[in-house]
Amino acid sequence: MSSASRNAYLSHLILCGDFQEFEHMRASVSPQSPNIKFTKCKEFRFGALIGESGMRKAKAHTKEDVEICDSSVAGSIPFVSRTEPNNSVDFFVKNEGLEGVEDRNAIVVGDTTATVSYQAQKFIAGDHIVVIRAPWINVWSGLFIVTMLKHERFRYSYGRAFTVDFIKNTMLRLPAEPDGAPDWACMEKFMKSLPFGNSVRKDLH
Repeated sequence: MSSASRNAYLSHLILCGDFQEFEHMRASVSPQSPNIKFTKCKEFRFGALIGESGMRKAKAHTKEDVEICDSSVAGSIPFVSRTEPNNSVDFFVKNEGLEGVEDRNAIVVGDTTATVSYQAQKFIAGDHIVVIRAPWINVWSGLFIVTMLKHERFRYSYGRAFTVDFIKNTMLRLPAEPDGAPDWACMEKFMKSLPFGNSVRKDLH
């Protein structure tokens, strides 16, 4: 695989949140870990990080509601569901006359399956999708938090859904500033320092 092809593939893995494959590919090229030290960490209640208005259920759509098309069609947007593969994107649809289109730059949770993803584009959602927004979310911090939330998914299943209340009360151990606030700059620096992290498309920053 050429360097350009490898960079493009690793960029795709970062955006899709497929960190297992990303780490496998990264280690095969550069086994050195980033020299970033989290000098202070603290547990944060996730709900406190996003505020009361930062999380809600998305408008649910079905296949019958939309016109499926190729991702190359101008103006097409992803249909995000509770599935795990392809960053929770089932297919692309024409964005014509659709209601409930979600804006880009969001963390998305499928509550009954505890699937978590970062969505960099506008999208519409299937059933049981929770959309999370906050001023601190960008492609770097978003992917960092997605990774942390994925570590919590073992606690949930169809019989115990990852509902809004459970998401809000999830405790995440994160890098912290000396004053106790989340160290978003450190998290972003860590993500950018990963090999090929600089290949993430600049328009998604």
